[in-house]
Amino acid sequence: RSGFSSSPYNMISNLLLMSMCLPLAWACVPVKPGEDMPCPTVPFAAAIPGQITSPLESKVGAGGTMVYYCETGYTMYSDDGTALPAATELQCKPNSGMLTQNGAPIGSKKYACTKPADCKLCDAAFMNLYDATNTAQPSATAGIPPPDCLYECPADSAFTVNDQTHKSVICRMDTQAITLDTATGPTLAVKTSCAACTCMDSDLSSGSDLCAIRKLCTKAKFNSFCSATCPDKSVSIYKDATGTVLTSSPDISCVKGSWVKEVIPGTATVAACQYDDGAGFETEPAAPCTKLAPFACVAGCNPDNLIYVKSENGWTAMCKDGSFITPNFGIDASSASCTPPNGFMSNNQVITEANCVTDESQVADCLAELPDPSVMNNVKFDCAFGECFLTCNTAGQMFEYMDIALGQIVKNQNIKCIGPEPFSVTAGSISDVKCVV
Repeated sequence: RSGFSSSPYNMISNLLLMSMCLPLAWACVPVKPGEDMPCPTVPFAAAIPGQITSPLESKVGAGGTMVYYCETGYTMYSDDGTALPAATELQCKPNSGMLTQNGAPIGSKKYACTKPADCKLCDAAFMNLYDATNTAQPSATAGIPPPDCLYECPADSAFTVNDQTHKSVICRMDTQAITLDTATGPTLAVKTSCAACTCMDSDLSSGSDLCAIRKLCTKAKFNSFCSATCPDKSVSIYKDATGTVLTSSPDISCVKGSWVKEVIPGTATVAACQYDDGAGFETEPAAPCTKLAPFACVAGCNPDNLIYVKSENGWTAMCKDGSFITPNFGIDASSASCTPPNGFMSNNQVITEANCVTDESQVADCLAELPDPSVMNNVKFDCAFGECFLTCNTAGQMFEYMDIALGQIVKNQNIKCIGPEPFSVTAGSISDVKCVV
């Protein structure tokens, strides 16, 4: 049963009630006869550009009427664009189930309490967490988007928190919640300041001393003394006292004069970019640089391994597998560079032909420099992207050698061949190389 009476009088009453309720979807809540009609929720207007918005407040007025209003400092807004005068209220009389504005049903309109977005609403909370001693004053920008306020340091300085730098501080104007970098970033819980950045472009590495085996690395783009950015499909990589560290971010930040995500005091640090597998190169360069012609090797060559890597000023030709070889220098050159308007050059000579050698000849001269019996005929080689690495072939063995710079014996799974000479994986000079357990 529907709950509506079938008597003629009540049927007319029910029809009148339905005729009132159906056109007023937001203002009327149909109920069964005899039931109380509750007040509906005030429909909330969507975010308004340049404004802080919040739902209407409510209180019980005279005679039990529900009154909906905006707190002092806020103005009531209706999404039909009507300018509402100060102290405007919505009302819902007891058992009416209907919202009215100045006695008229609100229909399908939505409402919000608004006030202009202004960073002054955040300044006090922000300054409580900012150390202005001997530091520059950050700038504040409202509406990023409302109700957020964006604080940024002047050029060549950045917010420093726990030895890490951050591009910006965000404050929500309605709650004064303060976070780092984004509105959903970590909460700023300690004092910060705009510290000067002193990192240099010259401290960014091409990655030869950082890159993992069979990985392609390149130099990051210097944005400012505070930041550098890796190309698409690559992430930052750096070396600290614990070894080589690969990050998940393409951004490199300057902290206390070092291009790193974290700082270990007293260590020299460099940073580079490491590409994802299969990224960072093309099969031919863009004009005016032209593709190198393959030349016929005696044996063990594959010209399909020639690739071209975009550099800051042109292109670099190298091998994605094997070692770069030319008729000019044999395998003495690991790559050739094209800087328009010049063509490809290596060792100050023009290169028009190249190939990729993949047999043992690419490391033969280097192996000749490793005469210890434990090494002879007991190494594997792996060459790619201009780098050749050696590994002891016997299971469970690794290299042991004297690191000239450190002045001590070091053990490592790999050593590197640069031209005809063996080096440590960080390109340091070594001697007395052995394969040991």
